[in-house]
Amino acid sequence: MEKHESSQQKIAQMENRIAELEAALGRKQIQLDFSEKMIEIAEQEYGIDIKKNYATKRSDISGETPSA
Repeated sequence: MEKHESSQQKIAQMENRIAELEAALGRKQIQLDFSEKMIEIAEQEYGIDIKKNYATKRSDISGETPSA
């Protein structure tokens, strides 16, 4: 009987953890959607491709030029 209760308690803990992780994932998805929408609006407002420019314009702290 004690083992059965322990198993059920463990299952309940796992279910709670899954619910917490799903909620955290949902919050992160909302943040990602918000960020993407803000980038989209900024791109339209300023007429530049922020994602493309961000990825290609890295500053190199060492002063070396990147090799191709």
